[in-house]
Amino acid sequence: MIVSVVNVADIVKNMTNMSMIIEMIFKNE
Repeated sequence: MIVSVVNVADIVKNMTNMSMIIEMIFKNE
């Protein structure tokens, strides 16, 4: 179960990073 929680946290962190990168790209345009 601990591994699952860590994986979920990593996925959430990656999604947050992706959304931030996408935001930066749109801002540049």
